[in-house]
Order: sequence, then structure tokens, then C-alpha cells
Amino acid sequence: MPAAVVFDNLADEGMISASSSEILARPDRVQNEHVARRWRSLSAVDALVVDLGGLVTIDTASILGLTAVTARCRVSTIDPDGGDLFDSGVEAVSQAHRQAVFLLPAPVSARYVRFDLTSDAPYVEAGRVVTGLRSTFAYNFAYGWGFSYVDLSRRTRTRGGQTQVNRDNRYRTLEVAFDFINKVDRYGFVDAIDRENGLSRDVLFVSDPESDDLARDTVWGLLSDTTPVIQPYFDTFSKSYRIEERL
Repeated sequence: MPAAVVFDNLADEGMISASSSEILARPDRVQNEHVARRWRSLSAVDALVVDLGGLVTIDTASILGLTAVTARCRVSTIDPDGGDLFDSGVEAVSQAHRQAVFLLPAPVSARYVRFDLTSDAPYVEAGRVVTGLRSTFAYNFAYGWGFSYVDLSRRTRTRGGQTQVNRDNRYRTLEVAFDFINKVDRYGFVDAIDRENGLSRDVLFVSDPESDDLARDTVWGLLSDTTPVIQPYFDTFSKSYRIEERL
């Protein structure tokens, strides 16, 4: 299945609540653009609920910046604790990427998205919540794509010849090029991403929607540059993307 992207995060317009009233940092921190500004509970079992304010169409949910070992996603129409539309069951959280990604099999009209989390620490944390409708490219990106890591650590050579390292965070980048974009995609969501997100609003890019490790193959971040849409053939377009993971 070709790559997909969510570029309109409906969770940012919703009301965020936690199942426990005992918190160290407020639940609405997951609406902050910086993933590192996390909500933290005061127990090892807690949940976040997104109230979208009414029925909206979604098929994707993700929770990032996690301190948790398991996550469960439930989507419902009228019950914030229910899962009549979707229930992922309990899944292990990727400790390498600290995020959980849930792709519903089909779009649903939902109001509530609930994430149940458990941790092996005395608290659970989450830095960002994403929910929305994903757009899937008709044709996948070309060979030559790649993931890489950017290391923010600083290295200094001392007068004695030693290398001193001030260790810092690392983030991923994803570079892809779509050589065949049809007219519908080009004037639809491809144009909308450039027009509405540009370099200032994040996107959730799922490089392989059928992956057995969605956390590994999904990046939430900003486009690092604006690239043109090129028309190499009649009714066929091409475009490249470079996405920098948000911390």
C-alpha cells in the first residue's frame, strides 16, 4: 500500500482530559507543538480522552512522546470510555520511538478517541496526540528514499587532542520522492499540504501503512523545505518531501 499522510490534526481543536485527576502536568499539553512538553500523570495506569466536539470523520490516531509500555486506542460515537467504532486492544509501545500509531481499517464518524496507557515507571507521559483523516497517494514513492538520524550532540577537540562530546538529542528525517502523482492527488491533498501546512504545521507521514512496526515507519514532523510540484509528463506530476521529526 502506498504511503499516507495526515496533515490536519483534529485533536488540536478538541478538549483533552485525563481519566485521573491526579496529574503533574496538564493533559492539554499534548496539544502543544513541542512533543517534549509532556502531560504526566501520578500513576502508572492512566488514560487520555480527546473530545472532538461532535461527529467528525477520522481513520488515524497516534500518541507520541510516550513514557509507557502498553497503549490501547478506542474510538466511539457517544461514550468517552467506549470503543464501539474501533478498539485496538492492548499493544506494546515501541521503546525505540516512544510512539503508538493506530490505523483504522476504514473512516468512521467519531467524537471520542481514548488512549489507555500503562507504564513500568510510577507515572505515564505523553507529548502529542494526533487524530485525523489520512490521505493515501495513488502511487508510492520511488526507490532512493531513506531515513536518517540528526545528532544534536556537540564535539570539541581539546588542546590535548581529546574529543569532548556534549551529548544531546537525536531526531529522524525522512526523504522521499514521488515520481508519479496523478491529477486528483496533485490538486487535492498535495496542494493542500503546501498551502495549509507549509513549513509551519506538522504532518504525520506513514511511509508503510501495512508495516508490522508502524512506530518505526511513521514520522510526525515539519517539512524542512518547500519543493515545487513538477509536471514531467501529461497529467503526471512529481514532488519530493523531507520531513524532520518533531521533538
